[in-house]
Amino acid sequence: MLGRIRKTHSKVWENILSSMSKEELSLLSMGSMKEANEIVDAFFVPDKIHPLNFYYNCEALLLEGVPSLGVIAAPEKSPQPTSSLSRFVPVIDRPLGVPLWFIAAYPDVLLWYDNEVGEYIKAHRPDEYSLVAFCARLFGLDSKEPDLDKKFRDYVDKDGKTRPAILRNLVQSYKDKTSRELETAVKTPADDVYLGSEILEACGVENNFILIAVNTTKYYLELARGYRDRFRTEVSLLATTGVLDAQYYIMEQTVRPSEILEMAEGAAVHAEGALLDFIVRLEMKLFMVDNPDMDISDIEMACLAQKAGIADAIKRIKNEYVGEPMFASNVSEFMNSHQYRALRQALGVES
Repeated sequence: MLGRIRKTHSKVWENILSSMSKEELSLLSMGSMKEANEIVDAFFVPDKIHPLNFYYNCEALLLEGVPSLGVIAAPEKSPQPTSSLSRFVPVIDRPLGVPLWFIAAYPDVLLWYDNEVGEYIKAHRPDEYSLVAFCARLFGLDSKEPDLDKKFRDYVDKDGKTRPAILRNLVQSYKDKTSRELETAVKTPADDVYLGSEILEACGVENNFILIAVNTTKYYLELARGYRDRFRTEVSLLATTGVLDAQYYIMEQTVRPSEILEMAEGAAVHAEGALLDFIVRLEMKLFMVDNPDMDISDIEMACLAQKAGIADAIKRIKNEYVGEPMFASNVSEFMNSHQYRALRQALGVES
């Protein structure tokens, strides 16, 4: 399961990585796209690094603090590097051998490391071996292990860059010793670019198109299996299914039940394909409400492009679904509560 979550979360980074040229990836010491994705999986996803924080920090490092010159295609918002990054913007102040991607993603970790080493030197005036042993502990290594110098050298690649494995240790050491939240990590649920992926993975689906299809099909099956005799027509069954799935939008008055009834009437003529057609129509409407600035034709094309996946999801749920408390409860409440009587009548549901 963890591997699947990471795979889905990694998609969050596709846009930012694909916007960088091979030269830019090389400057960040991320190498190829394959190596960049490995870094995303090992660092950015588990630490929930916010892509925009990383983006702005990268730009500040690549441009050494001067205004954007288009090294990376910048968004409309002005770059806002995180606070600790200012320490490392001048090239001369950057730690030797630390790749730029790590400085961009973990400037507070490096600042903490510098401060810890500085305080230790000031307090102990250590010899070289004692200092190496102290640094080893910060990197999560056994300071009593022989040949520490050699071990540190083994964590440096042929280009003189510190390898990810030891940098991962340093991040964990920072977390363990300070209990601080990473400066570049997402801070609130509203800001959490990973949350949607977690929800989708928990539901066992790959995107919102499929999630809507899965939920709508479950409502359809609950209604068809438990209340078939109360529906005059397939139109009524489809419309009630849509109202249940879009109940939030109906409460917010951004979608009207009459609109859903009209979708059901248009879909019902497709006989065996009625549910698929209805779900595609419903998804178009919901995505239009959620994305009012998007061109309607773009939303329609996106939904139609997902039609095969939606069809597969419908087929799978019809074969697998045996009932879930949330869907059963919502259906029972709607079909039996007096407060929904007028809406049921409008949808063609028998009392």
